[in-house]
Amino acid sequence: PATLEAHWHQPDSLYIDIVAALDDGFRAEVLEASRQLLAIDPNPARGASLRAIVLMEEGQLDEAEKVLRDFLTRHGEEGAVLTNLAKIAALRQDPAAAETLLERALEVDPNQGNAVAWYEAICRERDGEAAGVAALGRIAALPGSWRAQLGLARAALAAGDLDLALALYRESLARAGTAAGAAPAGGPPPVELLLQMSG
Repeated sequence: PATLEAHWHQPDSLYIDIVAALDDGFRAEVLEASRQLLAIDPNPARGASLRAIVLMEEGQLDEAEKVLRDFLTRHGEEGAVLTNLAKIAALRQDPAAAETLLERALEVDPNQGNAVAWYEAICRERDGEAAGVAALGRIAALPGSWRAQLGLARAALAAGDLDLALALYRESLARAGTAAGAAPAGGPPPVELLLQMSG
């Protein structure tokens, strides 16, 4: 509580505190802090998403959905917000709605790590390994996508196709330099890309 109070008007620090508290299993203890972050965060998608996650963790799905839909009304579509709406649909045992929302989230932002992995897992668990790879291929075809190419490269390596894997890594690097939110041209590629590629 003292840490939250010290950072009550510092959105970046408050965000870190709330995430750390959730990781440690403290959900109810950050309900008010997440409401405060929603009110002060200069990054409204971050504030709305974290508030909704805290509410979801507490089982308050209607309130979580309201926070996310209010964001969409005010700011338009945003990938993480749509992904969190998909999580609510999944928690409500509506897999078709969850998948539809997740697909839209990926169209808006195809480089969300959790969303890419979740979509691939849905397709793979339903229809087998080839369907998971095909799902990554659909994401990789979206404008600005670079993350799905990493999964495709991993599959190519597992199949022993080094040339295809290298081509996919090159494509991922090239696309990451031009994707929205990526480093400026000539800047370093995203750390996640380098970690997976080097691994």
